[in-house]
Amino acid sequence: MGKNRIDTSIIFKNIDNLTPSDRNETEIWNLNNIYIQNHNLRFSVIDGWWSDAGLNIETYFEAHKAYEKQ
Repeated sequence: MGKNRIDTSIIFKNIDNLTPSDRNETEIWNLNNIYIQNHNLRFSVIDGWWSDAGLNIETYFEAHKAYEKQ
């Protein structure tokens, strides 16, 4: 699972500029793009298992079950 650490002042400065996705949700990637445009995005690569649990409740439970088995 991923982890995002975001400066809340950047969120509140830019939240009105974020448009909902096709799922009618504000996507974290749109905020990440603002960080990229401002040359403020940093990341680390972590080796090992991961899953995108944000799609829906089923993917969340699948990720949780897989994590428990490790």
